[in-house]
Amino acid sequence: MNTSVLVGVVVASFLGSLHCVGMCGGFVAFYSGSSAQAPGSTHFIYSLGRLVAYATLGAIAGAAGAALDLAGSAAGLQQTAALVAGVMIVLWGVALLLRNKVKLPTPQWLERILQRILPRLLKKPPHVRAGVLGVCSALLPCGWLYAFAATAAGTGSATQGALLMTAFWVGTVPVLLGTGLGM
Repeated sequence: MNTSVLVGVVVASFLGSLHCVGMCGGFVAFYSGSSAQAPGSTHFIYSLGRLVAYATLGAIAGAAGAALDLAGSAAGLQQTAALVAGVMIVLWGVALLLRNKVKLPTPQWLERILQRILPRLLKKPPHVRAGVLGVCSALLPCGWLYAFAATAAGTGSATQGALLMTAFWVGTVPVLLGTGLGM
């Protein structure tokens, strides 16, 4: 992968990382709790959990992209696949624009799961909360994160997908770390 692509991903994710504060700032407050015990280490554990999750997501996306490339090539569907992908990107963009106008309720099954898990997690030490939330951050319904995951799929390689998502992570660390240390 070209170094300029990785630098571009780091810069883009850094510039967009204020969005990450909006999505993950509450998690930083949640794992920090009221404990002043080694706050830097909880932020490190949270960031490490995010790194593991994002690199794994990138590897999965890159491998899926490779499989799609192979299947499309074998079936002679590259042009059709490109058209479908383009239409899906446009529809996704329209859906994101409409999201501000149309409020979708949280699914009941998700609320039930969160009502069972969050009180238990709150009883755990800050380090455990930080690690769990860091790893689970890749599960958030975050368009910013998944835009880069889609880019990782476009690499057509598990290794390059993981590398691209690691670059994304690097760009988000300064703002989230600053948020955590400022609490």
